Amino acid sequence: MQERKYSDLMHRIESEELSTNIDAESYTQLLAVYLFQDKLADAKFLWKRIPQALKKDSNELQRLNVVMSTLIVNNPTDFFKQVDYPWSINIKLIMDDLIERVRQDVLTLVGQAYISIFEQELIQLTRLPQQDLKRVCVAMEWKYENDGQKAVIIPKNSEPMTKLNASSEDLLLKLTDFVSFLEN
Repeated sequence: MQERKYSDLMHRIESEELSTNIDAESYTQLLAVYLFQDKLADAKFLWKRIPQALKKDSNELQRLNVVMSTLIVNNPTDFFKQVDYPWSINIKLIMDDLIERVRQDVLTLVGQAYISIFEQELIQLTRLPQQDLKRVCVAMEWKYENDGQKAVIIPKNSEPMTKLNASSEDLLLKLTDFVSFLEN
């Protein structure tokens, strides 16, 4: 679904870019959409295409580049620091959706990778206020334990994301074909 959200806007701006020169506002919107849709390679190439004069004149474009850099190196802590910016009205909704998507990605990763995590660490990772974090944990059916000193969050064991639909015989046949290919 994330790929489809804002796709009309993206296609319109891409078409405009091909036919005419576009302004900094359009580049800003397109870069924000690429970041939201997790098209980091497209965002990087767009950054290279943007004229230097527009980059220098637009603080918002420069800030989006910094945000893009944090996403490329997969650093959510820096991402939440850099994305905290007074975005213009034309990309505010896109950036809010991007923040929510990255926050959800972090929570999903924590749910899959951690048996337990201190509340304070999760607050730093997600930049959520304590009350909002508690609400999110309840919604995700995570246990919230407080021993008086430090609160601990225990993520609910989630189902593996992919299930094998192939039978054992099919998998064995594929493995045999692959080994045969490597030997020849």
